[in-house]
Amino acid sequence: MFIRPRPSLAWVGFLLLAGSWYRIAVMMVIFGFATLSIVQQGRLTLTLQYFKPVPFPPPMMFLPPPSHGYMTALDACSIEAATITDAKGGMIHSLDKYYEESSNKQVGVSGLEGRRVYVYLWGNSVGPSDVWGKWVSRLPHVHLGFLDLPKIVSLTPVQKLAQMTGWTTKPGWYVWMAGRVGLLWAAGGVVLPLGVVMTRAMWVEAAGSGSGMLMMGSGKMMEALVLSSPAHHPLLTNLAHQLVDIDDVLASQDQILTKTVQKTCGEDLSLLLEGNCRSFTILPPSAVFDMHFAQDTQTAKTPPEAASVNGSAVLLRYTGELHHLENQNKMIHLFQSYQLENYCPKTSEELKRMYHDHHL
Repeated sequence: MFIRPRPSLAWVGFLLLAGSWYRIAVMMVIFGFATLSIVQQGRLTLTLQYFKPVPFPPPMMFLPPPSHGYMTALDACSIEAATITDAKGGMIHSLDKYYEESSNKQVGVSGLEGRRVYVYLWGNSVGPSDVWGKWVSRLPHVHLGFLDLPKIVSLTPVQKLAQMTGWTTKPGWYVWMAGRVGLLWAAGGVVLPLGVVMTRAMWVEAAGSGSGMLMMGSGKMMEALVLSSPAHHPLLTNLAHQLVDIDDVLASQDQILTKTVQKTCGEDLSLLLEGNCRSFTILPPSAVFDMHFAQDTQTAKTPPEAASVNGSAVLLRYTGELHHLENQNKMIHLFQSYQLENYCPKTSEELKRMYHDHHL
């Protein structure tokens, strides 16, 4: 029985090159182009580093869910909106007026100058095709980095959370919440998801007992969209314990946050401004305004409520299909409908330029 040699790279190379100089030349050209392509890809790829946020002034941080892929123009808009300052060096909007007619509680606005904006991604690089990711890295006052989850949660005092393994088997919301707890424990401040656009400044004080910010949702539940607290606050310790002790695989981050707030601040959510949470600001559900496309997006009809964004809204959140954000035409429509150029003028101009170049 004749046994033929098994295919291997060396065997294939021998058949291609043996006794043929032009085959050798062809292979050298192919390998040369492959090498140049790899080098070019490496030059166009932005490698991200892990770093801890600086605690003062309290930072503004963005962390997308673990399922987040490439950045979109809306992601870039949310980041730019957190960096814009007026001529005096402060943020262009203020939450003061928002509370004048309700609880009269003001969020501190001192020390706005020099505030840092951190954007953490789950991957350790931004590839050549991630156009908006590369663009965000060039925005002033923005620090783009890689979130090393085991390292950031190791800073919390809950050793069981720091020693936990098998993060890839956990639900996305669980990993996301653990990352936010770690970031806030390290520096305090505010953590928002990418793509949520601020219409006015969200600021917490670092001095004294510190301050934080939470949001009420529907049905007497907390809304986990906003998570803000001073560093080392009992709320973060209790959140870490909740993540370790959770036994309900169908739980949500809203449920976990509600349970933790009740344990830390009191069972009655209407009395959150007492005890450990007396310096916290509680945003009502109306503080977030949901954006979406009209049913017939091809006709570019503006949703009726988009013409004038709710004046009490602090945050703009997109609630439509995520794949629509990859469509340049629809992104232009979204920016125009909700007048996002008021909050991120550079991103808006860049989107228009890309749209114009694409349709030349």
